[in-house]
Amino acid sequence: MRLAEFKNHISSRLEASIQNAEKHLGCKLPRKLAFRWISPEGPLVTSSIEDEIARCAFIDENEIYSCIDIGPLDIDANGRLVIGAIRSGHAPGPFGKNWKGEDGPFILIFFESIRSKCV
Repeated sequence: MRLAEFKNHISSRLEASIQNAEKHLGCKLPRKLAFRWISPEGPLVTSSIEDEIARCAFIDENEIYSCIDIGPLDIDANGRLVIGAIRSGHAPGPFGKNWKGEDGPFILIFFESIRSKCV
């Protein structure tokens, strides 16, 4: 998979992670986003989120980290939904199905910390 295609995949999985959380939490979440790597630990990123995720997930067309938990973490003071991600220790490999049978490395989760932010 090429980098541009992977970034498009990231965009679709970000939205899917938000929808997944909304379904389980029973609330609407903002679409103004920020991002933070939980592991490997990283700063809060407020622009070019797909670039930041690709930086730590995409090595080349044949090597992509195969398991990344991703989903809503918090709502910051500026009203942005912070998406968090944790990259597992699994070795990178070609783009394919993850352990849940979905395309790509992203396992859709939400962090318990977001529950208290639902309105």
